[in-house]
Amino acid sequence: MELNIPKHVVEHAALKTADKKYVDDNAGSDGSDHDIVDHDTDTTGAELTSLVDNSMADALHRHSELSASDGTPDQAVFVDVNGNVTIDGALGIGKAPAVPLDVNGNVTIDGNIIVTGTVDGIDIATDVAANTLKDTNVTTNLSLGAVDATTMVVASSDGTDVTLIEADTTDAGLLGSDKWDEIVANSVHTADVTGADHSDIVTAVGLNTAKDTNVTTNITVAEAPTNVEIQSSDGSNDTIAAVDVTNAGVMTTTMYDEHVVNTAKDTYVKTNIKGHVAHGATAATARATGFTSVEWVGSVEPTNAVNGDTWIDTT
Repeated sequence: MELNIPKHVVEHAALKTADKKYVDDNAGSDGSDHDIVDHDTDTTGAELTSLVDNSMADALHRHSELSASDGTPDQAVFVDVNGNVTIDGALGIGKAPAVPLDVNGNVTIDGNIIVTGTVDGIDIATDVAANTLKDTNVTTNLSLGAVDATTMVVASSDGTDVTLIEADTTDAGLLGSDKWDEIVANSVHTADVTGADHSDIVTAVGLNTAKDTNVTTNITVAEAPTNVEIQSSDGSNDTIAAVDVTNAGVMTTTMYDEHVVNTAKDTYVKTNIKGHVAHGATAATARATGFTSVEWVGSVEPTNAVNGDTWIDTT
């Protein structure tokens, strides 16, 4: 803020004629010039200088208003007699203001916020008042309303009713009265398209219903010389016949006896027959094994022949 000191206080050359006598009367005894501190004031020259050299001089003067830097508006900030502050312009805290009150940071308010306009276009006061008037946690009672052959109304005690319609091939729904009649008719149906009743089906169902289910069946075996009978505790029996060249089956007692006799027979019994070796001109040819005697055929006498062997000389 700029503080202007009148010229008659700081420059004697500009004094008006009416003021000159006051200055002369208060001049020094030697007739020399005097400065501002020689006037009738308790303020020192240093204190007066602090008013014009950008010093902090809170104790020397007070202001109820501040002007803009260019002088317009004159009362940029004004404090009235009640201490109320009026700002003619925008106020920015921590930033240059873009709106009347522009704050960069958090704001703590101890008290109520009174809004007469909107917040981001929303009339908060009106909306809050409307919501306050609403009933909350109310009980909604549902009841059955109007009913006809294909629809049924579910009525709400405090809202919109809804109508349930008949089911179709696409969506689930109510069972209509016509479909109910068809179900009843099918339930008492006793004849087919020929006019014959279904008493046989009813009888069969009754018999099956009377049967025991999930019962235990015990299997036993009755053996005989030519077959085996498989017996069921609660069903029909069956017989396994003797085996033959076509089908598998049981071994009869006769077959078993023949098998025992055949098993007792000696098989692959070696008969002592004469062996034969054609050794030719090789006297040291190996003798055939497993024979009591061997017949040698060759042009030289075999050296591996033993007693009982014979040699046929081919020379």
